[in-house]
Amino acid sequence: MGSTLGIQGIDTDGMTSAARLYQWLVQAGSAVNRLVNPNPDRLGAPLPPSARAAKGVAFAEPIVLVGGYASMTKSLEPLAASLRADGFTVFVFDVPNNGLADVRHSARQLGAFVADVRRRTGAARVDVIAHSAGGIVSRAWAQLQGGAASLDQLVTIATPHHGVVLLRSNVVNSIADSQLGRWLAGGSTSQLLYGSALMRELDASFGSLARAGARLTSVYVDGYDGLLSPLDTAVVEGAENIKLDHPGHSVRDAHLGHFTLHRRSDRVYEVVRDVLLRH
Repeated sequence: MGSTLGIQGIDTDGMTSAARLYQWLVQAGSAVNRLVNPNPDRLGAPLPPSARAAKGVAFAEPIVLVGGYASMTKSLEPLAASLRADGFTVFVFDVPNNGLADVRHSARQLGAFVADVRRRTGAARVDVIAHSAGGIVSRAWAQLQGGAASLDQLVTIATPHHGVVLLRSNVVNSIADSQLGRWLAGGSTSQLLYGSALMRELDASFGSLARAGARLTSVYVDGYDGLLSPLDTAVVEGAENIKLDHPGHSVRDAHLGHFTLHRRSDRVYEVVRDVLLRH
């Protein structure tokens, strides 16, 4: 994404030269993750034709997929392919800088993307499915930048709606929130921490979704998924919160951690699909 140079060597998207190196490492790590845990051809059992006929109205609105922190569009391919095979119209938003950019900057880009989807499809509103920090980007667009008027429902998967405590350590959070941490890890990192100013602003403005006729559903797994901590950070008062049993005895045994739930879990996919169909 194009940007202009701001103060202290930080671009207007919140990325420094050090953060861009970190972004490259994130891309490499994501590629390794997909190599070790490859994407399946599709997720969930195919939707029966009878169900598609009964819920035909649910397919009228286009769906926008939004990835999270360390996101690459390839990680959204199984979700997109499965939804399309089940009859939905799907568009994939390429989150700036793999989700490391300043959240408000990413939200503005998402707003422009949604406007283009609406123009191309003629839809008044869209549904958004977002993984992890993509849910925060989506809420920033909807709640803080007027996007709620264009949103029917937002379904999030393992989103830290109140922020995360990295490695379940307040010390690590303090380092990430320091000037050095922000310089090293990109604009979004400190914004995604538990209790950050952005998280407090999103909490305070949550009512703007309902006033605009938009809905939020938060889907998450019971127990530590490898990143989501504390667990109740996924729970939003006033939203629909769906807690699933974590598959397997551990993240490693199940091969379904925070960064793979949205692209490898049949159960997560079917629950998200059900939410789309019953509204």
